[in-house]
Amino acid sequence: MPKGVLVDITRCFGCRSCQVACKQWNDIPATPTTFNNNWDNPPELNAYNWTRVGYHLIEKDNQIKWRFVKTQCMHCEEPACESACFTHSFVKTKEGAVIYKPTELNQDFCVGCRYCMLACPFNIPKFEWDKALPFLRKCRFCNDRLHEGLEPACVTACPSGALKFGEKEELLAEARQRIDANPAYIK
Repeated sequence: MPKGVLVDITRCFGCRSCQVACKQWNDIPATPTTFNNNWDNPPELNAYNWTRVGYHLIEKDNQIKWRFVKTQCMHCEEPACESACFTHSFVKTKEGAVIYKPTELNQDFCVGCRYCMLACPFNIPKFEWDKALPFLRKCRFCNDRLHEGLEPACVTACPSGALKFGEKEELLAEARQRIDANPAYIK
């Protein structure tokens, strides 16, 4: 049965534990960033940052409030990246993860056409522009952890309860219940 992660931005307080956990679990090195006069760090997803928490200031009821938004692969029901890839380098697993085969199975199918990047409506797959033999990189939904009966590293690290892992259908039902209980929830 497909798994999923319910992301409730109303519970997120912007600690970025999910970003750190992703880098640690996937052995992704820290990337240098520069101060750019805002709170976003890293400023965007790239081949070395597979998840990020964006900081947004919004005005509501004449008050300024913070909203923190987690961005990463959505592991779509019908992934456009998978459909666009003529070498079948992207695969949707039974657990719900959309994985890039050369990363998970050490098979070198990808020809680097980057059609997956163009097809993804969320701008998720990222190319390793700095490598002579590049791959595409994106969140793997901690597919290796799922096979061990563990939840994704970002979920395990989240101290606020903003991320909840479980069966996809149960999470969708819970999301609907939260919205129905408080219609202002999504405003």
